[in-house]
Amino acid sequence: MHKILKQKFGRIPAELQNRLQKLDDEGLERFSLALLNINTLKELNLWLRNGASASHHG
Repeated sequence: MHKILKQKFGRIPAELQNRLQKLDDEGLERFSLALLNINTLKELNLWLRNGASASHHG
């Protein structure tokens, strides 16, 4: 996942890397789908603040 993020965004700030590492399996699955629509580090940060804790199944 780190290589994909680096390719898409360049250098990932340590704070965001730490948040990503804390995602559980379900969170990583949601993130991998959300990543298709995340285009900036700002959007990534917002998703980690909001979407990472969202509990929606489907």
